[in-house]
Amino acid sequence: MMKRHGYRMPIVFRWNKKARLPEGTSAGIIYYCHKDGFHFVTFYADESLPPDAGGEARFRFLNGIGGKGNHFDTMRGFLTGHNVIPFALILVWPDWRRGIIPAAKNPTAMD
Repeated sequence: MMKRHGYRMPIVFRWNKKARLPEGTSAGIIYYCHKDGFHFVTFYADESLPPDAGGEARFRFLNGIGGKGNHFDTMRGFLTGHNVIPFALILVWPDWRRGIIPAAKNPTAMD
């Protein structure tokens, strides 16, 4: 659906312990399996969050844990802590500011 409207949103397959996203990923949707079954969670890069001690980017996860609106973690930290299978599918939204998506095609672009 997004591709029909001119948005390139690749799907990446990631093992939990090696869960690094493509450079410039600013948001996305994860399809994973928690203890109660399969689940979708959205995430976005919050520039106010410093990287973790290992230099890995941290994200804000929405709808990841019921009742917890401010869930911040690395991608690897989230998947190893909440995914009961060793991999996940992730639909990624590249950061248009890094030249991956032209601002004219990005509905969040600011003039």
